[in-house]
Amino acid sequence: MSNIVLDSLIAVMLIINDSNIVIRINAKATVSLIPEFIYRFGVNKKRPSSVIIIHIEEIYFNVLKY
Repeated sequence: MSNIVLDSLIAVMLIINDSNIVIRINAKATVSLIPEFIYRFGVNKKRPSSVIIIHIEEIYFNVLKY
């Protein structure tokens, strides 16, 4: 998480299983300690200590060629 604090720019690549489609996302991320978010993402009475919020800036859809 220290990387996100130092540089908020992130890139995510989603590969759709059994498909030739790839989705690329460029975004900015922030680390949040807001109790409402932490409570919302709890699972089995366990809660995260922080939540990463992603603000999408660009989305690209690519079709891979085989």
